[in-house]
Amino acid sequence: MHGLSLIIRGQMHETAIRLSGNPDLAVNDHPEVRAAAADLQRAELDLDRARLLAPRAGIVSRVPHVGDHLTAGVPALAIVDDSREWVEANFKETDLTRMHPGQPVEIDIDTYPDHQWRGHIESIAQATGAEFALLPPQNASGNWVKVVQRIPVRIAIDADEGAPALRVGMSANVRVDLGPREKDGAASQSR
Repeated sequence: MHGLSLIIRGQMHETAIRLSGNPDLAVNDHPEVRAAAADLQRAELDLDRARLLAPRAGIVSRVPHVGDHLTAGVPALAIVDDSREWVEANFKETDLTRMHPGQPVEIDIDTYPDHQWRGHIESIAQATGAEFALLPPQNASGNWVKVVQRIPVRIAIDADEGAPALRVGMSANVRVDLGPREKDGAASQSR
C-alpha cells in the first residue's frame, strides 16, 4: 500500500507542476491556456495585417494570384473608382479660350451609337499632358516648331438611369456648349 501511496503522490506532484505548483489555479490562469490565448491574439494580429483595405470602392484590376511575390513600393493592383463616371477629353489649347468648369457637355460613346450622355466640365488641367509624361519632350536642338498642345479636360457624366454600362478606356466624342456665338466663332467644340 505504501508503494501505491508513492505513485499517487508522484502523480499529484506531476499534476501540481503542470498547474504551476498551484492545484487551485483558475483555468484561465493556467500557463498552457495563457500561451494558447497569446497564440490566438498573435494570429488575429497577423490576419489584420494581411488584410488589404482599399481607400475607396471600385473595380479591381491586375489582381495578384496565390503564390505571386510582391515588391515593396510597387503597386500590387489597380482600383478604378466606379462611384463617379467621367470622360477625359484632350482639347487643343486653342479650343480652351471660352471653356470653364460647369459648362454643359454632350457625350457620344463609340460603343453605343444610339445613346447620348450629358455631363458638364468638372475641371481643366493645369498643364498639358506632355508635362505629366514620364519623359517630357525636350527640344534642345534649336529647331523651334510650334506644336499645338493638348490639355486634359475632365467631364463629369450626369446620372442617367438605364444608360448602358461604360468601361474604362472607351472612345468618346464630346461637344461643349460654349454659349452664344462671338462674331464668327463656333458655338460648340468637339474632341
